[in-house]
Amino acid sequence: MPQTFTFEKLSKDNIKESSVIVYKAFNKYSAEKNEPSIPDPSIVEGRLTEYGNDTGIPSRFFGGYVDGKQVAFMMIRKLGMDDESWEIQMLSVDPEYQQQGYGRKMIENALVEILALKGVLALCAVTENNDVALKLFADAGFECEASGILIAENMSIWMLRKDMKNQMAEEAARAEREAEEKALEGTEEIKITM
Repeated sequence: MPQTFTFEKLSKDNIKESSVIVYKAFNKYSAEKNEPSIPDPSIVEGRLTEYGNDTGIPSRFFGGYVDGKQVAFMMIRKLGMDDESWEIQMLSVDPEYQQQGYGRKMIENALVEILALKGVLALCAVTENNDVALKLFADAGFECEASGILIAENMSIWMLRKDMKNQMAEEAARAEREAEEKALEGTEEIKITM
């Protein structure tokens, strides 16, 4: 039986469940790369609570659900004072549900959300040795803006970006075509015979 995936905006009430997903995904990745792990999910919960309470830089939380169970989490965060730039952060898929396309679906839905918020630029930071995430974002149309940015001892990141101005224009053109088609639905073709 196929599983149903849904993408939902989360409230602050979902932080505890989401933090466990981030914790599990991060620690799986850390173990694979032989890097330090997060000792407790409450650390992630505290960080998400900080983001949720920060009124200066709006953040929006989203969950990915399979048959009603949350299996993925991500947030988007506005950068700067304008609404044009948003960063995708903390994309995490529960290890039991990885390699099934849910990360890709989370990114696709995040881009729809950013467009709805009138965003024209999507950004994300990915650790340099996270080949899976780099490929995932590249497949979604992100390009490398900068690489090798040292953020901690022995840890550097790639800054990725996706300019969505063309996508906004395509969406506007598609909406216009749909409106025209809908307007024509009620008209009948008249044939004249002689």
